[in-house]
Amino acid sequence: MKKSLICGTALLVALSFPVLAAPTEDALVATAPGAVVLADSIKAAGTISAIDAATRTITLKNAEGKTFSFVAGEKVKNFDKFKVGDKVSAEYLQVVTVELLKNDSQVRSRVIETDGVKAKSAKAGGAFGEKLTLVGNVLSVDKKNSKVRVQGVEHTVNLKVNDPEQLKLIKKGDQVKATYTQAFAMMVTAAK
Repeated sequence: MKKSLICGTALLVALSFPVLAAPTEDALVATAPGAVVLADSIKAAGTISAIDAATRTITLKNAEGKTFSFVAGEKVKNFDKFKVGDKVSAEYLQVVTVELLKNDSQVRSRVIETDGVKAKSAKAGGAFGEKLTLVGNVLSVDKKNSKVRVQGVEHTVNLKVNDPEQLKLIKKGDQVKATYTQAFAMMVTAAK
């Protein structure tokens, strides 16, 4: 499957999900000249192995013994109901949208938005998400190696462009806008 534009943009947003489930290949959802949308959905199961109430950090462990920690934000209203040993079923969705901007602006930006809701029918849990939007400047285009060098607010990265037709559209001075959205829903059942 051909992943257009800058599939490597995930490097820009460098937010990765857990070891709770085997990773799946990103699915190409949509593409247009200068734009691409990639999505990935993961269903997972694990057990709460540690809770740090002071930082609201929960550590989950899968059947293979691998762990993943995350912070349950203030929107998770039933945090006090989580217990070590609780079984967790989780669904995680991540979407990367990349858009080529043709303008003269050299403004780079990084914006994070978060939101969440509590679970209504589970012992504990809820859904929460985060959206990270980055705008970076194209510093150079290496057509021979299909790479684009992009400078963001915090990092400069070399991104691989797999589609030659998309690569033709990118030039030095353009901007790349990447939006990484992740949603995490978790339901907890009592320990057995």
